Amino acid sequence: MNQSSKSDRTSAFRQYLILVLLLAILVILANGLWRYVRANSVPEQITFGAHFDANETYFAFFHVVSETEYGVVLYNAETDETKLFTSSEKVLRSPRFSPNTAQIYLSADPLLNTDTTSSDANTGTFTSNLYKCNIANDSCDRQFDFLGSIRDTAELSDGNILFSGARTSNVADPWTPENIVVDYRNSDFYLFDQNTRAIEKLTNLHAVGLRPISVAERLVAFQLLPTPQMRNKYGHVNNSIYLASLNTDDQFIDLPKAITKPFVSYGTSFNGRPSLSPDGRHLAFVAATSRPEAGGYVYVFAVADVLTKSVVEVIAPMKTANANTLSMPIFIDNTTIRYMQLAGREYSFWQYSLLNGEAELIRRLKLSDIAMAERVEISMAW
Repeated sequence: MNQSSKSDRTSAFRQYLILVLLLAILVILANGLWRYVRANSVPEQITFGAHFDANETYFAFFHVVSETEYGVVLYNAETDETKLFTSSEKVLRSPRFSPNTAQIYLSADPLLNTDTTSSDANTGTFTSNLYKCNIANDSCDRQFDFLGSIRDTAELSDGNILFSGARTSNVADPWTPENIVVDYRNSDFYLFDQNTRAIEKLTNLHAVGLRPISVAERLVAFQLLPTPQMRNKYGHVNNSIYLASLNTDDQFIDLPKAITKPFVSYGTSFNGRPSLSPDGRHLAFVAATSRPEAGGYVYVFAVADVLTKSVVEVIAPMKTANANTLSMPIFIDNTTIRYMQLAGREYSFWQYSLLNGEAELIRRLKLSDIAMAERVEISMAW
């Protein structure tokens, strides 16, 4: 009887071990499956279009890893190395390389309250921060705080920072107008003085949108989305590209006149996301034009001569009308444009030469590689 009881206990123990082993295997498989799905999932909406920059070494862009993780990817096209700058407290985006290519600016925006039952722009604190990060050692220095959202930035030749900033406002939800949500409106140009550490408001446009911006010496190209009041005041202003000038004190010289008419246009629909060549001679931008063979609109890059205000070249990087899968064009020198595209589960990085009119594929990057990339967490502590 004792021997039978001992045998039963041994059998039960073996069954217990087998059950534990099976559970452990299931946990490992489930974890592996989750990591695979997470790494290879495609976010519902890719919005890196204007949140993109490039230089001779790096590509930087906003990327959504999952519903709870997003940030700015820094991809080294020479070494095939990838980093993801993130923050658990705010949304990092709008990457802009410093003229010193070893540094990059990142804006950190607060998460807005989108609960339509309790949204109120007049309550709470919506403060964004600008960080300047050293690419080599991943150290990030906080430059300044702004009450609202830092929409885009550009470091000027004197080291000061020109930026577009927007304030929070209660607006009707576009899908359910009877509901009110908090969003960013009232966009204007501001200047951060590196010496005094002071922020000066340069304009009183109160635009709906004012980004991206691109600077070459004293020239400033920007995309502006006006309010109805602006249209009444300035005439033909619309959602398009404009070009204005700064004086040596970093003040706009001709902005009211500059926004009375788009600087340049191409195609039959959208024009935006401008990029100036470093010498200020050319302006590249995204344009939507009708293509019956493609079943509607397609997005192209148009290159304009700044002096004559005429389009001198058109680049067709895609055959569909999905602007969310195409970045803005960026001049990395006076004759070379870089951009990126999304197709399926990977990004592709491209380079176009104005000298020979040819596009060159530089690298491809899988979404799974980004999901597994090194994280650089930026703390919001001052």
